[in-house]
Amino acid sequence: MSITRRQILTLGGSVVGSIGLYHYLNNETMEPTPIPGKVLCDLHAHPGNHNSLENILKMLGSPGLVGLAAWHNIHNILTYEEARNLVKNDPSFEEITPGQLAKYQEGYFACTQEIEVGIHHLLALGWKGDYFTIFKNAQEAIDAIKNKDGLVILNHPFVLPGGVGYRTATVKEQEQVQQLYPIVNEIEVHNAHAINLFPTLMMQKANLMALETLPESMKGTAASDCHHITTQTKICGIYLDQTTIESQGMNGIIQSIVNRNFTRLGNPHSGPYISRMSWSKGITLDRYYWKKTS
Repeated sequence: MSITRRQILTLGGSVVGSIGLYHYLNNETMEPTPIPGKVLCDLHAHPGNHNSLENILKMLGSPGLVGLAAWHNIHNILTYEEARNLVKNDPSFEEITPGQLAKYQEGYFACTQEIEVGIHHLLALGWKGDYFTIFKNAQEAIDAIKNKDGLVILNHPFVLPGGVGYRTATVKEQEQVQQLYPIVNEIEVHNAHAINLFPTLMMQKANLMALETLPESMKGTAASDCHHITTQTKICGIYLDQTTIESQGMNGIIQSIVNRNFTRLGNPHSGPYISRMSWSKGITLDRYYWKKTS
C-alpha cells in the first residue's frame, strides 16, 4: 500500500505536535537543588498516603525536609504520625523533636498543618498539643497557634479557590489578606503550584503580588504545596542550617524563621514551579480523593 505525500505530512505534523505538547506540559524539571550543610525545607506539602510505599519512603528519605501539612477533615494526606509509623523500625530513623520532627535516611519530615479560615490558608508548625480544628476567624486561629508556642505562615495569600480550580484575589480580598500581615510570622511568597497553566488560569501573578506586598520585616517563604504526588515535594522551600536542625530540632527551625536566618529557593519570576503535567495529575487526584474521603 502506497502512502501519499499528504498522509506523510499529516503524520509528520502529528508527531511534531505530540512532541510540542509533551514539552509544553513537562516544562519544569522538578529537580531538587542541594547545598552542602543546608537543608531545603518544604514546609507546606500534602503528599497522599495512597502512594506506593516505595514512593513514600523515597520521598521521606531523600535530601531535604518535607512538612506533612495535615488538614483536620481530610484523611488521604500522609500525616507525620503515619510517616513515623512507616519508618520507626529503620535504623536510620531518629525523632529529633518528639511528635514534631524526625530524621530518616538522608531526609527529614515535620508535623505541620494547613488551616482554612474563610479566604485564608494558614500554616502552623511547632505548636504543642493536638491538631487544630475549626475557627471562627483568622485572628482566633493565629492566636490559638501562637498560644501553643507555634509559628504561623500565611500560605499563598492571593490564591483562592474558584473559577477553573483557582483564581487570584479581588481588590477587596487583597485588602483582607494584607490585614493579616502584621499578625503572622511569615508570608509564603512563592507557591510552586501557582503556575500559568493556560490563558484562563494564569496564577504566577498571585506569587508576584505576594512578593510585591511583602513587608520589610519579613523575608518570604516558599513551598511546593504538593498535591498528592510525592515527586512534587522538596523542589523549592527555604534553606536552613543542617546543624541547627539536628542540634535544636523544631525550636531551631522556628527561631531561624523568626530571626530571618534562612534563604528562600523560589522566585515568582524564575520558579521553580510544578510542571503543567504534574499540576494536572495532582489536582485531578486531589479532587477525587478529597471528595472520596472528606
